[in-house]
Amino acid sequence: MKLQGLVTELHKYEANIQVLGSKATVYGKGKTSPFRSSQVNANDLHGGISLVLVSLSAEGITEISATSHVDRGYENLEMKLQGLTSKDQRASLKNNWGC
Repeated sequence: MKLQGLVTELHKYEANIQVLGSKATVYGKGKTSPFRSSQVNANDLHGGISLVLVSLSAEGITEISATSHVDRGYENLEMKLQGLTSKDQRASLKNNWGC
């Protein structure tokens, strides 16, 4: 996922994104939950993990499709993320990644 592809996916979270050359700065919209849930595609490893991390702070349920890159690149991802998530988010990770 090139930068523009990642920016396209992050816009689905209603993120405010400023792109300067090969760098992007991402701002959320709200104070308590900066991003809105969405349906996004993890088309590569690094972009995919970025979407996973944004999803953890998003309000509501986010569905991430095409996670095969993330699954292969991050062994036991669901276990590594458990310390960052709430009980409800852990249940969602369990359903999606078999945690």
